[in-house]
Amino acid sequence: MPKLPDFIHSRRDADDTRRKIMETTRRLMAEYGPDVVTISKVAREAGINRATAYEHFHHRDSLIGTVMADVAEQASEIFKVDLPPNTLVDYIIGYFARKPDICRLWMYQTLAQAPLPNRKGSERYFRAMHAFARSPIARKGIDAEMLGEIVLSAMLLWSLRVKRRETSRTAERLLNLRFAREMKRLLLYGAIKPSKSREMVGSARGKIVNDVLSRAPKR
Repeated sequence: MPKLPDFIHSRRDADDTRRKIMETTRRLMAEYGPDVVTISKVAREAGINRATAYEHFHHRDSLIGTVMADVAEQASEIFKVDLPPNTLVDYIIGYFARKPDICRLWMYQTLAQAPLPNRKGSERYFRAMHAFARSPIARKGIDAEMLGEIVLSAMLLWSLRVKRRETSRTAERLLNLRFAREMKRLLLYGAIKPSKSREMVGSARGKIVNDVLSRAPKR
């Protein structure tokens, strides 16, 4: 195998270092909040020379903003999936339940009112909501932006609240199913035409939750 030029190795090293800095920052922010983040602390936690860390991020605000933009971009990837509304609600709730760090970071960013260096992730999400509002399954007169805010806030906040309950995985799954059922009920009442999503109608009536309850071990 031919030897790679030195500049390619250097670039890979730089990319690895930057990724390590961002991953460490994300972990610290999710666990303790953004106030604990300094370039020096991140460098120490990541095992990186402080001067090297400053080469990538000149100040903490730039680092925090870049991490938050990356989180928003990652979260918005869920809206690229092509799923019917009923399945999409379950998918999104499950996604955030598996990634509580995204939800904690969103909460910190919201409370701090910190601007993002770019809004690509947020823009992708709201484009998806506007596309839904124009689709045949949507009721007329939907305010796509406000509906998007309501749905996103509810799902993100729920993923934090459910983690605060001392429950088993089975119990947590049931709580998520119950939340999904009520979310679907609200969407069917004000956003989605029931005639266009029969599966969601059945789910909102509790069939899935009742099936899970019937199979759960008796206590």
